Amino acid sequence: MASERKQKNMRYGLIIGAVVGVAIFAATYTVNNNLVYLIFIPIAAAMGWATQYVKDDDFE
Repeated sequence: MASERKQKNMRYGLIIGAVVGVAIFAATYTVNNNLVYLIFIPIAAAMGWATQYVKDDDFE
């Protein structure tokens, strides 16, 4: 089980990743009107979450 701090960081990573995914989707959708670019949102959110998940808790 992850510590409370790590869980909070994973949640923040997920939210920031989702925001980045929406920005990437908006940029690519304006160039080419194709809804397949919606896949960027969950992929970016998962990448943001995974970055915090694999990060070491030990800061010392």
